[in-house]
Amino acid sequence: MTLKIKNLLPIFCFVGLLLILQTTAFAQVTLGSENKNTNDKCKSNQDYFRAIGYGKSSNINIARKIALLNAKSDIASSVKTSFSKTTELYLEESKTTEKEALQSKFEENQKEIVEQELQNLNIVEENQKQTEKGFEFWICIEMPKKKLIDTFITNTKTAISFDAKRYNDIFMNKVVIDIGD
Repeated sequence: MTLKIKNLLPIFCFVGLLLILQTTAFAQVTLGSENKNTNDKCKSNQDYFRAIGYGKSSNINIARKIALLNAKSDIASSVKTSFSKTTELYLEESKTTEKEALQSKFEENQKEIVEQELQNLNIVEENQKQTEKGFEFWICIEMPKKKLIDTFITNTKTAISFDAKRYNDIFMNKVVIDIGD
């Protein structure tokens, strides 16, 4: 009898390992993991900034909050980089003598708009996995670029005079930032 159990033990271990690998692979293919393996619907594109956040905790709600905070941090960083690059290109092309004042006003408005838009993100997808130590949570969020730039231009145009169409063209067509690269 013990001989038969010893012969079955490797089979049970192999099946258990397959189940663990399948669960892990599903989480990575569906959303990603700490190293940000992603599928196409969670990658930034011409229309959306997107980011994946990962959280881990013994409490599922805390794991989700951590994942959401991490995703928001990534998306905010990408948006800030895009705006900075757009402002830099715009000011290089600009013929104004008040570049420092423009840059200061742009940065002020960008910060306010990003903070505002971080409250209204779209959740693309969520995934969770229970482990021996608690929960792992992945969340994919997006922020529409068009809405972001339109809000920025509207707010900035009321404060200062600048070529809004040119700024929009640079933001939407020349500045491409991938999150996590």
